[in-house]
Amino acid sequence: MKKLLLLFAPILLSAYVSAQTADQRLLSSYSQQELNEIKTNDPRMINMLNYALDHACYITDLPSGKSADLGNSMSVDINKAVCFADLGLKIEDHNQYLPVKGTSKMLVVKSTFVLRNELKNATHE
Repeated sequence: MKKLLLLFAPILLSAYVSAQTADQRLLSSYSQQELNEIKTNDPRMINMLNYALDHACYITDLPSGKSADLGNSMSVDINKAVCFADLGLKIEDHNQYLPVKGTSKMLVVKSTFVLRNELKNATHE
């Protein structure tokens, strides 16, 4: 029985890994070639990027009285959910802070570290 399980484990694992398909919305930020490389080199990252489409961004107040390392300002509707791919942004190894034009708000795009932890915690609950 153990031999049978050991024989099928790699097959099942490879099926799971290949089942990770990129959401088509990612093509707004990543080329098909980039997504293919990610899928080959780090298949779990595709799952994280799919999760990020709906969970990576939020709007908050600009910090007052503090200097912040802010990126370029963005035009976004602060009353609607924001998706990083719709803005042509990529998920990076650090959080991104982008002022929202004409407001005292900023868009925060979570880092790979934050998103992987969220996804890990979401699957363990």
